Amino acid sequence: MIRITLVVALFVCNLSLAQPHTSAKTLRSIEPDSCLLSVYQVATKEMVRSEDQITEKLLERKKITNNDLKELLNKASKKSSYQSERALLTHYNIRVDLYRDGSMYGNLKLSSITGNISINGQTEDQRSYGNVSQKLGTYMIQFLEDNDMLKQIDSIDLQGFTKNFD
Repeated sequence: MIRITLVVALFVCNLSLAQPHTSAKTLRSIEPDSCLLSVYQVATKEMVRSEDQITEKLLERKKITNNDLKELLNKASKKSSYQSERALLTHYNIRVDLYRDGSMYGNLKLSSITGNISINGQTEDQRSYGNVSQKLGTYMIQFLEDNDMLKQIDSIDLQGFTKNFD
């Protein structure tokens, strides 16, 4: 019984120590032709009382420079940009879509409310999920400000990027 408990405990520890930054490195290795930054107003099923209140409204979309994208992916690929926790909400309100030869090949979805980040590539090994660190959260606020999109997000909805970190 102790042996089974030990095996299960090691398996759970191994899963909890996954490195979510690996996918950003993979996405960064493919040079995009273009990149779109979008800010949404999103209410997911966990945030509303009835399903008819679920919404996803595009507030603003803007093409960002390749230099801004490279810096973002560089920051997102660092291990120090993540924490081991992740909120259960599936909410996101910031999306970065990566395009090559006119086709989207990946995206980053972030929630300024929960701090969650999802990195999605074309293959399963290019997908990961995590929660932003204070360092990445601070960077994201400045990134949105530099791209004139922070105005679309209510300051109270930045708690996922500015929460008290231990």
